Amino acid sequence: MAVKNIAAGDVFHCSPRHTWASGTTYVAYDDADVALESGSSTGYYVISDNYNVYLCLRTGIDSAGAATASTVNPDTGVGTVTTGVVRTSDDYVWKFMLTIPTATAT
Repeated sequence: MAVKNIAAGDVFHCSPRHTWASGTTYVAYDDADVALESGSSTGYYVISDNYNVYLCLRTGIDSAGAATASTVNPDTGVGTVTTGVVRTSDDYVWKFMLTIPTATAT
């Protein structure tokens, strides 16, 4: 056995990276989804090119009621500073969560 002492500053919390991509259908976050803990449920949050993290609150829906693919980056949506909610023209609703520092993200 071996043990290595590491400094607290060398530890980062992380999760799987889901980079936003046009043409991808994302699912709205659901706190009742039991698959969230296991990691098998994906696509309810994204990271933009500017290292902003967004939580999908509502998926775009077509006239037949089916989910549509996201085509507008949440960074370009219209939102409010007070709530952090961003609506994009593809009918998705995103919640701005945080910005990851560039050095940490890369």
